[in-house]
Amino acid sequence: MEAHLDAKLATLISKPDPEPHIVVQAELCLACEERPCTI
Repeated sequence: MEAHLDAKLATLISKPDPEPHIVVQAELCLACEERPCTI
């Protein structure tokens, strides 16, 4: 499951799109609690 999220994140970094950004940000919100969200 984590590897799948990493793959999605890598795709966003290489090809950023506004809508997927929002989706991934919501999925990673727990991880963002300890650090500023830069996505």
